[in-house]
Amino acid sequence: MAEIKNTFLKGKMNQDLDARILPNGEYREARNLAISRSESSSVGEFENVLGNISISSLNAIIPGGEDEFIGYVVDNSANVAYLMATDWKPIPSTQPNGIDTRAPSTGDGSNQFIIKVDLSSINTPPVVLVQGSFLNFNQNYIITGINLIEDQLFWTDNLNQPRKINITKALANPNHYTNEDQISVAKFAPWEPILVMDRATTTITGASGGASVITPSSLTGIEVGDIVTNNNKIDTQNISNLVTVIGINSPTLSLSSAITVPDGTSIDFSRPTMTNKKDSVMANHSSGPIISITNPGSISAVYEYGDALLSGTDPDFFLYNGNNGIPKIGDLVSGPGVPGNTRVASVSVIDQTNGAATPSYSQVIKITLNKVTSLIATDTISVSDNPDYNVNWQGDEKFLEDKFVRFSYRFKFEDNEYSLMAPFSQVMFIPKQYSQFGSSKVSTTEDMNDAYKSTVLTWFENNINNILLKIPMEKSSAVNMIDLLKITDIDILYKESDALAVKVLETITLSDQTFSTISFNDAIHGNATKHFLNYDYTSSKPYKTLPSNQITRVSDKVPVKSLAQEVIGNRIVYGNYLDRHTGPNSIAFEAKAVNKSTRFDNYTQFPKHQLKQDRTYQVGFVLSDRYGRQSDVILSSYDSGGDISGSTVFNAYNNLTEQTNSPIVDWLGNALNVTLNEAIQSTYNPSLGTPGIYSSSNPLGWFSYKVVVKQTEQEYYNAYLPGFVNGYPVQENSGTERNKSFFTTLLGDNINKIPRNLVEVGASDRDFTSSEDILIRVNNPNIVNKPPAGLFYDQPYNTQYYPGNIEQEIIQISTVRDMEIAAIPFKPNVNGGEYGKSGITNIYNYDDPANPQRVTSVNDTPEQIGAIPWGKTGPDASLYNTDSNLFVVRGNQSENINNPVGAIVTAKSINTDPTPVGTLSMVPFLSVAETKPVESLLDIYWETSLSGSIVALNNIIDSQYGGLIGSNFQATTFPESVTDTTVIGSAFNFTDGSGNLVPPANVTIVDWSIIDGNGTVISADTFNIAIDSLTTPTGFQIKPGTGKTFFYNSTVDLGFTGVYTITVNTSYTTGAGTFTDSTVLPNISLSNVAPTIDSFTQPSNITTASGQTIIDLSAVNGSADATVNTQELVWSLEPERLDFSIDSSTGVITSTNNLAINTDYNIDVVVQDLNGSGLTSAVSTVSFTTGAQRINKALCEGWQTGFTTECSQSMQLQFLASSTVSGSSIDTVDDDGVPGGTSVTYPGNSSSRTYNVFARNPSTTTGIPPVTVNHTTGALTQGTLYIEPVLTNNSATIAGDVTVSYTIQEKSGTGFIQATDSNGFPIYNLSVSTSENSATTGSRTEISKPGEYRVITTALAGTLCIPAGGTSNLIFNFGDAVYSNCSTAPA
Repeated sequence: MAEIKNTFLKGKMNQDLDARILPNGEYREARNLAISRSESSSVGEFENVLGNISISSLNAIIPGGEDEFIGYVVDNSANVAYLMATDWKPIPSTQPNGIDTRAPSTGDGSNQFIIKVDLSSINTPPVVLVQGSFLNFNQNYIITGINLIEDQLFWTDNLNQPRKINITKALANPNHYTNEDQISVAKFAPWEPILVMDRATTTITGASGGASVITPSSLTGIEVGDIVTNNNKIDTQNISNLVTVIGINSPTLSLSSAITVPDGTSIDFSRPTMTNKKDSVMANHSSGPIISITNPGSISAVYEYGDALLSGTDPDFFLYNGNNGIPKIGDLVSGPGVPGNTRVASVSVIDQTNGAATPSYSQVIKITLNKVTSLIATDTISVSDNPDYNVNWQGDEKFLEDKFVRFSYRFKFEDNEYSLMAPFSQVMFIPKQYSQFGSSKVSTTEDMNDAYKSTVLTWFENNINNILLKIPMEKSSAVNMIDLLKITDIDILYKESDALAVKVLETITLSDQTFSTISFNDAIHGNATKHFLNYDYTSSKPYKTLPSNQITRVSDKVPVKSLAQEVIGNRIVYGNYLDRHTGPNSIAFEAKAVNKSTRFDNYTQFPKHQLKQDRTYQVGFVLSDRYGRQSDVILSSYDSGGDISGSTVFNAYNNLTEQTNSPIVDWLGNALNVTLNEAIQSTYNPSLGTPGIYSSSNPLGWFSYKVVVKQTEQEYYNAYLPGFVNGYPVQENSGTERNKSFFTTLLGDNINKIPRNLVEVGASDRDFTSSEDILIRVNNPNIVNKPPAGLFYDQPYNTQYYPGNIEQEIIQISTVRDMEIAAIPFKPNVNGGEYGKSGITNIYNYDDPANPQRVTSVNDTPEQIGAIPWGKTGPDASLYNTDSNLFVVRGNQSENINNPVGAIVTAKSINTDPTPVGTLSMVPFLSVAETKPVESLLDIYWETSLSGSIVALNNIIDSQYGGLIGSNFQATTFPESVTDTTVIGSAFNFTDGSGNLVPPANVTIVDWSIIDGNGTVISADTFNIAIDSLTTPTGFQIKPGTGKTFFYNSTVDLGFTGVYTITVNTSYTTGAGTFTDSTVLPNISLSNVAPTIDSFTQPSNITTASGQTIIDLSAVNGSADATVNTQELVWSLEPERLDFSIDSSTGVITSTNNLAINTDYNIDVVVQDLNGSGLTSAVSTVSFTTGAQRINKALCEGWQTGFTTECSQSMQLQFLASSTVSGSSIDTVDDDGVPGGTSVTYPGNSSSRTYNVFARNPSTTTGIPPVTVNHTTGALTQGTLYIEPVLTNNSATIAGDVTVSYTIQEKSGTGFIQATDSNGFPIYNLSVSTSENSATTGSRTEISKPGEYRVITTALAGTLCIPAGGTSNLIFNFGDAVYSNCSTAPA
């Protein structure tokens, strides 16, 4: 036989050509084959492909076997597979959130697994890597993207956020992963800024009636200088002003002022953790010998100390001579015999003179201390020592001196991933000298003089060099941070104000750390104890700079959910994703600029920070989920208008009244204040992208907030100037520009701060304008406070200026000479004249200078006379340093004529006039002006350090509100079968801010609005909300609107149109007033109801022909709406059959093959809604017999034993639909149905003489194991019933007979009429007789008309009905006239 050999090197299937002409190397079909690609002689040959073998069973792992595998990936290199399994498949109609509903934590649906299976060995059991409901696998969402990169397994399912696990770690510990934070690709994002505050909290006594000395329950953690506040900073404050601890004398505390709080009140003692540890003394340090002690040895002792008496001619007399500064209450004191931690309790008197007629001046300070000392006269004490001084401190004392720095932090996770950066802190800065002129060892005037002469504040530098950074921790211990969040390290981040770079100070290993705690009860943290990692920053330099791609991640870019995932270049790439949540349209808040208060910790942490005045701020909220995905900026819902201020606030300069009521020395500054009037709202709705509020069951809800601010007026300068001259610097009032113009000189950096406008100027131009406008902040008014002759006042000649919104225009800048504003050199009291005019000065030479008698010669010296054209010069130089020909600024003050700028020039000299009579001529003194800020073109919001938990914030808002804040209504479903009388869910109540249920009678529902899950507005009459109808109403009920019905169709099933959100507007009146509120009720969701098949009569007279209609069925879906309750139904046979088919739309069953004669057929039918994708009805069985139908089972199984009819007894045999046994009355039946002929009268029968077929045979039990089938009727429903009497006699000892008559009747209405047999003939009177000791079967009657029947008899009678006649008995045989087997008879 011919042999064909072929090699398949091409490896190509070709079904286009006939097999006989296929080219070599191609083939037509190949099943379970592979082409060999070896390099041996077998190359190109077919090889069998290995089939499948069972290598593992998961029954031991997965309980109940209900899990379904929704994803897998095979690691071919290791020959292992990773499987994802879950038993959670939420049915949309039963879950408030539809198929997106999160898996339950226990029970069915909580069985979630990631399993590793070894594909190379059948002996290696599968290993569970991760298990738990937190995986939230869902059979409705298969894993659509899964990749393995080394030992990192990544996956996504378009339901949850993308996830990952480390396989190595999961293998080492099956409990390594236990929550969402650990498996999310987007890592937990720190949301709280670093704190620079420490606090001790305790209760106190002794202040209920007002006291400055109190007794705390514990002194632990309390330090002198601590700020004293209520621990509860939410409710009304007992301590509203700044109160500090000025002394600790166990067991009591001395306070800076008295407080009144109830005994047992919880009090906070707080302090900033920004300190100076290098300087041994404070800026205002003083020291000196004790001069005298009044009342020594007591707590009220007064100590006088200072320098020896000085000569009145000493130019440096008064307090600031030598090393003496002004003490402050609470300052630390040391010296011989002074106990530790002794503090200044009061500064009572500072002496300037000895009071003599010719005064001598001393620097004597009188103070009291908070402790008893053993000081004696001549002892030297040191006052205002630095309590934070540490002789062993090794930091860089100069590093922070000229810097504005902020700090943040970020987490490093176990797989070397990093979190986002936490919000940066505010600038860490406390200026030297307590931010005050003269708060050091030099006088106020000297400080001010230095300022305008140098144009800078040399002391405005950072006084801190050590900062205890308190880093917020999400968990209570390092162990929990590591175990629950998988954090291993923390980077401490550092950023300077003028730099873009973010640097790392230090990386801290978390496992080595312990945490501190602070108790809060405020609007940011709620009533909670927070945990912190303490980092002591000692002015060290950063050790590395973060790359730019790590500092621009404002919010994490890992998507919320993703349909696609792939690896490209060893990077995970997501596609078809949702990258962010949808935030609220607005939040009900109002922003204001208010005075700072110790009620808020921002004063404690940053006591010298101030909100810039004369600026417009726009405040917004940014919401974030737990993993750093942020919303857009959300503004106030009050921005559209009304009486409530919204997002935008203008912070004006303080006016005179405000500054008088709150003197600048005592003023704490001001800050932005945000008041929220309603809780932040968000409802979980996947179709709209709104995530809801975070909870353990909603891990991607809004978790935290931060406040952001837009302020476009950015950089500005403070110009420190040598005072302003009001008008020209001349003595005359008339025509001198007084109250119209002001003048001052520019020197140093002020030339750049107030620059000349050099646009369009020529080479010879000497006068310039300026585009800069200024605002006067410190003015030098007219001088009227010169001290008596010989005395010295350290009293500045300037004061705060209140410009309102008026800016001063700079109208001219020129040099002194070009403006002709002052002679060079200046000469006092020169009449006005030509500028620069010279005169001759004669100097006479005498022959004897000691006794001038004769002039020997005259020197003629020409020089300027010192005149200026504007008038007579003053006695003192008013403009500073004009001899240097500086630039002079001329400003316009015509708009503020009633609020003049600068001092005038008069004839009275501050230097030579002996007494302060009238107004003295202006002399240079410090004034300050602000330049107009630069308007930024960047329309951006800047992150603040105010952030917090949304849940905590909402709880506080709700607890403070007097109106309604929610309800106890629970999300629920309602079936499509409801009518307008059906209550949806349970009755509910509204709740107030304290969480109390409000009686329904106290609430008026104004109206309500409805949207579906797609955000579409639904008519409000779709539902009705009203108080329940109980005698004593307990709550509100939701029902469908009047006449409203619902239809769960395929559109509802595939989307969110069946999810309804109802917002109820209410009016609620309490003692606090009437509150109008809107409450969003949890969703109510339409649910599907399985369709039902209408009842039907079993078919009859079915032939054997193919193509005949067996029956036409009908059904309804679950909707109560009759106009749609037959829509979207699909019929099917269960299971499908070859001999019958059903029209999927109409329910008509047709035979598809020829049927067998006299054969029973049972066809199971179901109908499914939602066009075949929804719920399925119960199975209905269509039963029939070809040729003839089988009668129902109770009749087919015939007479049941236990009922006898003997002589003199009659009986009734009932074939009824009911099993209720009822008797019969007397009935007379004519023999031929014609009245007047012979007839038989049948006696009435009691129920005891009645045989009810249904009652006697209610069920049938057959089979192994036994199965019971309940009968449903005793009436004839189909087929042909036969009935025949059997009359027997036994034990007769005489000859004779016994006879009985009977008839068969059909039920008609409530009575009976004569029945008709299967041939259509009426049945009248029938009888049967038997003789002694024999049995006789009477005539057989067949009935085929379905219906209810009865047989009634006369009493048995005859010659045998005597004792000798034995026993006679009547029964009736009945059953199926066609079939003898009842096993397939219908029930």
